Amino acid sequence: MRRRRRLDEPTFDDRGATAIEFALVFPVLLAIVLMTLYGGFYLYYAAVAEHVARDAVRDATLPVAGNSTYPTTAEVYATANNTGSSLIPAPTSVQIDAPAGASDPPREGDEVTVAVTYDLPVVKAVARALWFLPSPPTSITRVASGRRE
Repeated sequence: MRRRRRLDEPTFDDRGATAIEFALVFPVLLAIVLMTLYGGFYLYYAAVAEHVARDAVRDATLPVAGNSTYPTTAEVYATANNTGSSLIPAPTSVQIDAPAGASDPPREGDEVTVAVTYDLPVVKAVARALWFLPSPPTSITRVASGRRE
């Protein structure tokens, strides 16, 4: 007698279909997850760079508390590095520019510009994993400026 086949029982032709479907879908899912990680890290680093640049400009444009003198460029640089490192990671570079001919520290009314750059090591790793996509930026630079009050 012939055995009657159940409807939910896989046939000989369907046994490897699940593995093949997984093999076709997995790279796409992996790429989506890695692109989401890349986007998240990129936005995080961009927000931190923006925060550090604005904080450094604020420190550079306001007089020292209880004193009418402004901080020197070296003091602003140290503050920016400390702010950046407390937010993890530390900035790759901090550049503080004052107008040509300005004294150090700049006087009241002088404009101060701070540029903060972060390298993105995690983004570089994700970009290597997504070799088939165009290469994303691997560093972020944010600039803020303000006038001494």
